[in-house]
Amino acid sequence: MKEKTKKPKLAFWFRYGASEHAELFHAIPSIIAALSEHFEVYYISLTSREKPQIPEMVSAHAHVFQLPVRISRRNTTDKTFKTLLWIALIPWIAAGTRLAGIRYVYVDETIPLVMPIGRLFFGNGITMTLADFFAEQYLSKGFLRGLLCRLVSALDYRAWRRAPFLIARSRSAGRHLAPLGIAPEKVFYAYDPIDEELYHAYDRAACRKTWGWKEEEIVMVYHGVLNPAKDLDTVLEALPEVIQEFPGFRFLAIGNGPDEARLKEKTRSLNLEKHVQFPGYVEPRIVATALGGGDIGLISRKADLGSQLVITSVLGHCLACGIAVLATRTDGIAELITDGRNGLMFEAGNVQEFREKLLMLCRDSTLRRGLADAGYQTVRLELTLSETVERNVQPFVDHWGGIGLDA
Repeated sequence: MKEKTKKPKLAFWFRYGASEHAELFHAIPSIIAALSEHFEVYYISLTSREKPQIPEMVSAHAHVFQLPVRISRRNTTDKTFKTLLWIALIPWIAAGTRLAGIRYVYVDETIPLVMPIGRLFFGNGITMTLADFFAEQYLSKGFLRGLLCRLVSALDYRAWRRAPFLIARSRSAGRHLAPLGIAPEKVFYAYDPIDEELYHAYDRAACRKTWGWKEEEIVMVYHGVLNPAKDLDTVLEALPEVIQEFPGFRFLAIGNGPDEARLKEKTRSLNLEKHVQFPGYVEPRIVATALGGGDIGLISRKADLGSQLVITSVLGHCLACGIAVLATRTDGIAELITDGRNGLMFEAGNVQEFREKLLMLCRDSTLRRGLADAGYQTVRLELTLSETVERNVQPFVDHWGGIGLDA
């Protein structure tokens, strides 16, 4: 009798753990389930301090190993330190992964040095998602930090060029990565789908009551990491003139990050404390109520390379909750948003254009409603779970599925 063929072994590496992973990228449990049809899947991570539990779909389709190091997405200092520790642990994680007979690794985040280190153990058996450029965001200022940034980036780019394939979150990613020497045909994209149970049209009046917003107030909501890549300085600098015309304007900036203290200080220096609120990190269900009660959803990013590689999940959240979108003009976002049809767009760093577009939305409730309705239809057509799973899984099956057996 012919011996049954074993599935090749594939490991996920991710800092925060499976529950946080599913919160950040809704499709992950379904992707793991789909990959388990072709691979024996392992999931290796640190342990989330706030959400150590494993989603049922993940535990049903993968062997889960959480290292006894607790990491908090809510605490910026802890997150930074544990991320550095995660990078330091990668050689040991890679060695253990390899000793377990695992031949392939998928890193679903763009953490510096992980690919160069991983390739020492797995060669062409490791790939990752390209969505951010952390070295450029956090190490580019100052002479010594700049040198370190260039060294880390050079090592990362070299490893990315040698990867068998890469995953991005926008169709245009391949074109933007080509100047780094990465062949566009090696870059596959899969959008971030919407968690429809969480992000949907809410009772606007009830949400506004929860947040204490009056009906006549115009509320703009941002949610995400407060870091230099999000360019919230442009937003704050535009607000004084907007508030002169609309004294009831409110800006809610949800999230934490390395820029939080500086942005709060800038808010004070511009005398915006009565109009700008920084509630810090809040749970996604509370974020959804803010979007459900808001009038404008803000998606703000710098015009850097990382911004071209994603459409950003924040955009989908705003569209799904049925509010008008005001977004930075990037190639990724422009794949879903047509200026004036289902959202308004502005050039990154352009305070005047941002102010003009924001005032258009503040002045015209009919425009806000029309853009919101069109955006809601867009998200239902474009950000589907089934298509994301298929697009994310197929490159793995094509390149690694059934290629050889575990020794």
